[in-house]
Amino acid sequence: MHRFGDIEKNMLLREATILDPRFKKSGFRDIRNFEAAAADLKLKIGRIVLSDERPLQPAEPVEPTPGCSKVSSLWEQFDEEVARQVPENPVAAGIVEFDKYMNEPQINRHCDPLLWWKERKVIYPRLHSHMLKRLNITATSIPCECNTSVVRQM
Repeated sequence: MHRFGDIEKNMLLREATILDPRFKKSGFRDIRNFEAAAADLKLKIGRIVLSDERPLQPAEPVEPTPGCSKVSSLWEQFDEEVARQVPENPVAAGIVEFDKYMNEPQINRHCDPLLWWKERKVIYPRLHSHMLKRLNITATSIPCECNTSVVRQM
């Protein structure tokens, strides 16, 4: 475990871990690192102010990834109603949104987290907005290195 050192203290990686519905809290070995990351993330999403001029529209229906269940339309309506009841104070709304997200069960490791987020962007608009900045982190440099190798061979 010494190989990765203090990787859990890297702000970008710890936010990406929490915002990945496959990992959330279980992606951390040290609970203190999770708690610090969660507190930072709550502050960040609390600063996101949603535009009142352009209300978010429900996401287009997405076929669930095989092995993952699709939220039924009854529950989508319920979740949308609950989302509308979130406090108007952005900081409080961010905390409520984060806590609600953390209380959802983790998804299967083989499911696509981006599809999961697409289905729930109306329920978690602030988290969804921040997630778009974090779940695009490349986990490895291997694809880049492969491309470099191919270019050298040409």
